[in-house]
Amino acid sequence: MAGKFIVFLGVALGLAGLIGGTMLYQNAGRTQEKAALRAKEGQTTSGVVREAKRQKSDWGIAYSFEVNGRRFEGRTRARPKIEPGTTVEIGYLPSEPEDNWMVGREPRVMSIWLAPLFALAQMAGMVAVQFKLRRDRELLENGRGAVATAIASKRVSNGKTVSYRTEFEYREPSGAVATGKLQTGKAIAVGAEFFIVYNPERPKRVMQYPFTLYRTVD
Repeated sequence: MAGKFIVFLGVALGLAGLIGGTMLYQNAGRTQEKAALRAKEGQTTSGVVREAKRQKSDWGIAYSFEVNGRRFEGRTRARPKIEPGTTVEIGYLPSEPEDNWMVGREPRVMSIWLAPLFALAQMAGMVAVQFKLRRDRELLENGRGAVATAIASKRVSNGKTVSYRTEFEYREPSGAVATGKLQTGKAIAVGAEFFIVYNPERPKRVMQYPFTLYRTVD
């Protein structure tokens, strides 16, 4: 199941990069077109702050203003607090007063470069998944199996996840005793025996068997 999930994850990352990158690019184009329209056709008028609600690090500001006798409303975020009743300058599009903003706090314009950056990040994740699958498969197909004995185990943490680094020893076909290390999600008791697969040419390339992403079929 884990292997199928990883394969699915790799495909999902690739699709997310393609679809998400395209959507971000289109959205960035729209925000830039809108910004150009505001700069060209935008008008200003006076508005009044109606409400100021505390957010995590700033204030949510609700304001209202009138255009041709019609009342419109808008929202923005500000720091420090703008007291209700304060008169503020409001910008708006005459053809679409619903598109409005508080002068000095214009809507953010999304940069075009965010789209390829997002796509590349997702693609990099997909490549990493495929690389992991290829390395594990290569070890499973060309590696050598051995029974290992845990000789030391240490709990390690990177602040978010906890794993265990186990030192072990095993006997090579020649009879020589070799040692190695691996990191697992569960602790392996000192003295416990477990099965490993290692690369004879690169002994440090070793994994506990059965693999998470692959399994053999009888």
